[in-house]
Amino acid sequence: MADNVVPFRRGTPDTPSQPEQTVATSQSDRLLIMLNATRERGMTWRDVSAVFETNHGSASGLLSRLHRAGQIIRLSEEREGSHVYVMPEWVLGRNTERSRRTTNNLLMDDMAAVLRTVPTRCKHEFWTNHCRSCEIRLVLSRYDSR
Repeated sequence: MADNVVPFRRGTPDTPSQPEQTVATSQSDRLLIMLNATRERGMTWRDVSAVFETNHGSASGLLSRLHRAGQIIRLSEEREGSHVYVMPEWVLGRNTERSRRTTNNLLMDDMAAVLRTVPTRCKHEFWTNHCRSCEIRLVLSRYDSR
């Protein structure tokens, strides 16, 4: 782990034996904290992959999701052939890139828009496998949660 990255440990801030701390519960939360700690240097997918001990797909997917959500910024500059990501306050006037929507993501957006026009007539409290309206609601809920 890099020297400038704060280690994470679970706990509660009100426990007397522990100092007040922010508990990062997800990889996204942890990555945001690490990106803030790296300041203007930022991180590439290689850095994220090393810290989380994961592959390229998982690391770049995590960075892409946060970038698409507007929580982090991708700089135009590269380090070791990979784009650098920083927190918005650490752009410091450098050139940035917008999030790219893949063909698959655009198709999913279109499908979700069409499914939203289908009237959902069921009155089920929970989704069932036997109701087309329930299936549509389930697909949309999974899509919206990504």
